Amino acid sequence: MKLKIKAINIAMLSLPLIAASCQSDPEVGSPLYPINNTVVVKGFIDNRCYFPKNEATSEVIQAGEGGKLTTSGDTISLFAEITNPTDKDLTFTLKAVPTTSEGLTALKGDAVSLKTAIVTIKQGEKISAKPFTFSINKESASLKALKNKEKAELVLSLESKDGLDIVQSASTFKWIISKKISNINSIGTLEGKQQIEFEKYDYLDPVYNWKSDKLSDGDMSDSNCERFEIDNPNSYAQFKFHEPTEVSGLTLIVPEFSRMGYPEGTMPRVVQIKALVDDKWTDIGEAICPEIKKSPKGWDIVFFNKIKTTQINLTFTDNFSNGKYPYTVLSEVKFYK
Repeated sequence: MKLKIKAINIAMLSLPLIAASCQSDPEVGSPLYPINNTVVVKGFIDNRCYFPKNEATSEVIQAGEGGKLTTSGDTISLFAEITNPTDKDLTFTLKAVPTTSEGLTALKGDAVSLKTAIVTIKQGEKISAKPFTFSINKESASLKALKNKEKAELVLSLESKDGLDIVQSASTFKWIISKKISNINSIGTLEGKQQIEFEKYDYLDPVYNWKSDKLSDGDMSDSNCERFEIDNPNSYAQFKFHEPTEVSGLTLIVPEFSRMGYPEGTMPRVVQIKALVDDKWTDIGEAICPEIKKSPKGWDIVFFNKIKTTQINLTFTDNFSNGKYPYTVLSEVKFYK
């Protein structure tokens, strides 16, 4: 007797999972089906219709050394299943286990916040009425202990409260988490912040290093904007403050593109930010724009912690043209206290 098993229902929000064609159903004789007609009941979790199998990947950003953790808000909902229905209710839990893959750091259970840690499969059913739900714990000590660019994993194992066997090949969920220490929030807002007057600093053009008002003259047309070469170390924006100034962020504003001028895809997508702090150059980090921001609102880049600086340099490493245009253009740049 071959009983077809419904693949697990798994909902992942804001996770980079790529839908793929479902794998074929397990064959008779596999852990999910007995060789004879004996009814075997085992528990499992298995998202066979998704790739990668029972695995997710996320990134956490820490606001400088010892600062707060931010995530994209990833939440996972995962249902427990059994191979055949039974005549009683069955209860399952998820538990963090100290298993790691080569090259990855093991995370403790505090790395995850289990919002729903216990689920029940009702009598006569094969899937839990409610899913396990869990997310990254922003207060996790083990996540805060990770170094910059370090990768770690959290493994959650399905366990039965009723002594039911669990299919080992479909018993765990692996969450791979990479960490970045940065002072940049690329998706924040500077609304309510006070703009630093243009008279408080000088902008130097990327060719002759002369003072220029091109990025502060209020002209939003693409006939009066500044052009920077992508990935050219000699083509960058320099802003020199007249005295040490606390900066909480900046806004990059692209021109109001015309049909005959620069194309919209030349808006900057990735920018490297460096600042002169106490006469030493400091790598503030990399800002990545999630989508094209049209003029005049622009793209807000927020610093988690204010920086006190006398100069800020911006180097542009990518735009929205997918490699078609080797440059980016800006109409205005504004700094905020």
